[in-house]
Amino acid sequence: MKQHEYSKIKEASKNVDGKGAVNYEVDVRSKAYIFDEGGNFIKTFEDD
Repeated sequence: MKQHEYSKIKEASKNVDGKGAVNYEVDVRSKAYIFDEGGNFIKTFEDD
């Protein structure tokens, strides 16, 4: 994530699924980054 250290965050959200599992989504430039409840990186994908 070092390459985005000074990039502006377009959007950030906390997501809770039906089972109560929490993750966070951060949109930077044209990508979305997903982190678990502890802040550990899970995956990235192209933002809509």
